[in-house]
Amino acid sequence: MTPSKSLKRVLLNILDRAIVEMETRFSRGHLDLMKAVNCLLPHSPSFLDVGMLSPLQKLTGSTGSDRLCNEILVAKVMLEKRFPSAGTDLSTICKYLNTKSLRQPFLSSIA
Repeated sequence: MTPSKSLKRVLLNILDRAIVEMETRFSRGHLDLMKAVNCLLPHSPSFLDVGMLSPLQKLTGSTGSDRLCNEILVAKVMLEKRFPSAGTDLSTICKYLNTKSLRQPFLSSIA
């Protein structure tokens, strides 16, 4: 085997591994999970979008819960009124939601 063929074989192996890794990391399930995490960010246009949060619900074992969906919708409206500016960060919202008077039972059980 010539050195150039040997180099080609090594480079093709590296390229093949990189492609497999990219396919794994950016699979449909992983992309949906990244979109769901993005829905937790207050400045996201899809902030607390119940439909897009389903991968996180599956991950926490809380799928099919109407109660959770209702709590998310209530929390979204409440947070949009309380923090109207787009500059609010996630830690501020978490601290606000963790106060005893605002804690919603089902949401806090998966947090």
